[in-house]
Amino acid sequence: MALTQYNATGKTFDLGKLITIISPSDAPILNRIGSAGKATQVVHHWEEDELPKPIDNAHVEGETFNVENPGETTIKDNVCQIFHKGFGVTDTNLAVKRYNMSNKLAYEMQKAMKVLALDQERAIIRSSKKVLGNNATARRMAGLPYYISTNVFKNGGTARPLTYELLNDALEQVYECGGDPDVIVASPRNKRVLSLLLPLSTERSQKAESKKMVATIDVFEGDFGTQRVITDRWLPNTDVYVLSTQYLGMVPLRPFGKKELPKTKDATEQVIVGEVTMEVRAEKASARITDLDGVLPTAP
Repeated sequence: MALTQYNATGKTFDLGKLITIISPSDAPILNRIGSAGKATQVVHHWEEDELPKPIDNAHVEGETFNVENPGETTIKDNVCQIFHKGFGVTDTNLAVKRYNMSNKLAYEMQKAMKVLALDQERAIIRSSKKVLGNNATARRMAGLPYYISTNVFKNGGTARPLTYELLNDALEQVYECGGDPDVIVASPRNKRVLSLLLPLSTERSQKAESKKMVATIDVFEGDFGTQRVITDRWLPNTDVYVLSTQYLGMVPLRPFGKKELPKTKDATEQVIVGEVTMEVRAEKASARITDLDGVLPTAP
């Protein structure tokens, strides 16, 4: 009788070629707004100005020119925040042969970069104050909740449903302030709410040829232009943002990079560190809808 594999020795271990990480790793706002120059101090400043409202501008021949004081620009600022993520691997761990991984340190560095992107995304959508910091307190940059102050749609702390009228009011007010919003940002739950609320703007239709029902909204075409609707896992169900992303950007004081830590043990340790802040220029060009309840409406 031939030897079967059941009794064979020295067999290799069958392992798939992919390492699966199920944890969410997307940072949609951070990835969309990109960089906005470079900071040179821990408190970063930028300048803003506004045009006066149009007037009835007609004059008679020969009249004396009226010269007005144009006023000064407005200086805004934000604080550079230090983000870092460290990791270490014993030298024995580095020496052993692995399936699917030629370099454990390189793999951990990729994970650290993803984590740092998520930490920045969280600061963008949740940080409601600036912290200058001291020897015992970390500096913290302010995010969208701090800067968007003109077009904020509140309900006195009482939760209420997200409606088409509420979203359109926000878009209208941003437009009247001179904004050109290109993105609507919603939590997963509020993305579902929008898909149910905006039937005229969706592809909610039965495609007979493919036997597929499409019931989602990715692009909203309304009274005030076209906006991409994106889902942000980290945004609370209480908020929806209408953003003019051309006025938003991340500004590094120290770009993210890898540092080797001193060798004090039989291990190799590294850290990814960077120091950045956020510019929210022309905050009137964006809006925040808050005090939402995240309750799904009845589907049409």
